[in-house]
Amino acid sequence: MRSKKKIGFYLTLAFILQLVLTPFQALGATGYTATITRVERESVLTVGVGSTVEVTHTLYGKSETYEPSLREIALVLDVSGSMADSMGGKTKLAALKDTAKQLVEEYKGEKVRISLIQYSNSADNPTKFYDMKINSDVTELKNKISSMSANGATNIGDGMRRGYYQLLNSGNENANKYMIVMTDGVPQGFTLNSITDTLDNYKINDGNTGVTQSSGYDTYTRKNTKENFYRFKGSNNITILGETTGETQREYSAAYAKKIGNMIVQNGKIQPFFIGFSSNTNFGYLNEIAKSSKAELVGNSRYYYDAKSATELENAFKKIQEKMSDKYQFQYVKYEEMIPKDVEITSVKINGIEYINDPSVFDFKSQGGGNERKFTIQLKAAMEKNPETGKYDFVCEPFTISYKFSKPGEYVFDKASLDYKDPFSPPDFQNSNNGMKHAPVDKMTITVTGEITLKPLYLKKGTSDTLTAGVNLKNYELTWSILEGSDIILLEKQNASTAKVTGIEVGRAKVKVKDEKSGLEAETYIYVYNYEGSNLQMIVGQTKNISVDIPADMIMRLEEPLPESSKIKFDESTGEVWAKAVGRETIKVLLGYNEITEEGPVFVTQASLNKTIDVFNVEFKDNAPTGYLYPDKATYRLNFIVSAPDENPSLPAGKLKLTPNFDGLNIGLTPVENERIKEVVIIPKTVSRTVNINGYHFDPSTNTLVSNLSELPAGEYEVIITLGLKPASSLTISAYKGYVNSKKASSNNVFEVLEETIPLGTDANGKIEIPIKNSPIIK
Repeated sequence: MRSKKKIGFYLTLAFILQLVLTPFQALGATGYTATITRVERESVLTVGVGSTVEVTHTLYGKSETYEPSLREIALVLDVSGSMADSMGGKTKLAALKDTAKQLVEEYKGEKVRISLIQYSNSADNPTKFYDMKINSDVTELKNKISSMSANGATNIGDGMRRGYYQLLNSGNENANKYMIVMTDGVPQGFTLNSITDTLDNYKINDGNTGVTQSSGYDTYTRKNTKENFYRFKGSNNITILGETTGETQREYSAAYAKKIGNMIVQNGKIQPFFIGFSSNTNFGYLNEIAKSSKAELVGNSRYYYDAKSATELENAFKKIQEKMSDKYQFQYVKYEEMIPKDVEITSVKINGIEYINDPSVFDFKSQGGGNERKFTIQLKAAMEKNPETGKYDFVCEPFTISYKFSKPGEYVFDKASLDYKDPFSPPDFQNSNNGMKHAPVDKMTITVTGEITLKPLYLKKGTSDTLTAGVNLKNYELTWSILEGSDIILLEKQNASTAKVTGIEVGRAKVKVKDEKSGLEAETYIYVYNYEGSNLQMIVGQTKNISVDIPADMIMRLEEPLPESSKIKFDESTGEVWAKAVGRETIKVLLGYNEITEEGPVFVTQASLNKTIDVFNVEFKDNAPTGYLYPDKATYRLNFIVSAPDENPSLPAGKLKLTPNFDGLNIGLTPVENERIKEVVIIPKTVSRTVNINGYHFDPSTNTLVSNLSELPAGEYEVIITLGLKPASSLTISAYKGYVNSKKASSNNVFEVLEETIPLGTDANGKIEIPIKNSPIIK
């Protein structure tokens, strides 16, 4: 009997010792648990239809007491040649050694294991995991760090590859796994199993390359692109290439590192951190690599710690050390919810980062063709040690869902579930529902009250139109107001949902309608334009505006483009017409705006007007004018031809304007003030009809002789104008004849100076000219 008791005692003692010596994470029956108690969110909300509302979901759990967790750290450090450069009185490598050894010292005595991975040309021969509870391991790791030397390229991808497999194959599946990747430069180096045309036969499995920090290299030229690379030849056809290009052209090396980063993400159990240690390096590639590895967001769009000095490097390590906390990761946390019909999920925010239709973060799709759709998101949660209480608190970042509602009504969200497996579930539970736990999710009711919409309104100045609000509400009370442009429009409420708008000036106004009961409101713009409907009559070479006035954001265009043979040119940006040739053109002008669609901008017409443009021409003949000079008058004749469109064969009534110049009459002949124009006569030369002169006068402000003409049918005409002169008492016949003879002798000199030659006929003494400058204009 005694012997049996002894055997029982020994067996009990052996079992207790086994429990004590067995690694904590491997135990499924420790009695430790981790509980998520609930998912909390808003219970009642009221929003407007068409709006988007953000709802934050917060997970809560119980605090528990556990023994410390195991943490494993892969310390991936850059020992390339540039690490020998000086920074602040010491080399960058010396600063890194000091900081890394300080990190080791901080973890001395704790349940932490660290592996050192040095990388330059490659990352061959990483160290074992050193146990920080064993003093000799702490000392040996520090010595390894102290012995690091700087040389070679910057194959950051190979360093990440070795760090990844060190953590993956550590034998402690449930340990908290971290990777710290530090570099002082841009990537230069990527590891290939063998060289292929595409240069993407990456080495992504574990193992050495056969390339060391001091290995020699030659040059490899890619056949199809003629690119040159440094080439390191390793064992078993393994080749490491490095770009010979500048720091902004390292796409191949960066792509290899991002490939390893994707492996880290797919593993899901390694939390990476990245440090850029330099005061003058562009870490754009490092940021891409860190982002592809799903590193945490450190700054504004920055996923790495930026250390520009030894002090900042030390601070970066301290911040990362705070993140590598003593915690137990939940194996599985999944939130699912059936989303009611007519509700869209537009985005999800986690850690301040917004994800839009990102299947790597959440899934939102139809289930079985029903009206509801399932939303699913995987979450990360942990029991993290609180240094103040010594307990492990539940930690999970809240997530925010953005819901968009297309129809009014009451939406009840009561089909949500949170399923999870705590950190202590045995490994054989991970791929089954056994051991799955559940947490309740708050019910949520969202009342969508409807919507108010307003469409833009376009109206002509001086006219009124009705602005109608699209209202999707049961009970409402609308008020209208002008936000901008009170001098552009008048606004008067008509009935429950309409307002009368009157355009008073050309421009753009902004109007708001608000429901005083729900607080919903809508805004729109009112565009007031103006135009004149009269047709145009023009002379060849003349420019006129079609008199269209539109506000900003409106567009004027022709319904059909004008052919090259057109009698006119039209500028759609200004509304100006330029007359090219005699004839008639009819154009249709459209007023509207461009509506942006998926296929591109589409012009929408709001108003149109037709314009008929008749182009005439008046051409003065080269042999005109002619005339005579007498002591009491001067007469001259102008010959001109009128051309008109067939559809409108007569030039409209207008004015003939002439500008005389008497400066050269220096013999005592001066104009008679009240008889500057003694007589005006127009004689049709090819038209059998009388042309009326409807008065004439002299405009002293412009020194212009103005004759009012009746309409002129197409044809040739001669106009005879008699100007009144008076001689001075000192003028003699001999002086007059001498002047005539002198003008005859000097020929056209006066008029050449005036850039116009006007022959004035002959008298008894032959051909003469008088100093009268005229500028014929027909309007």
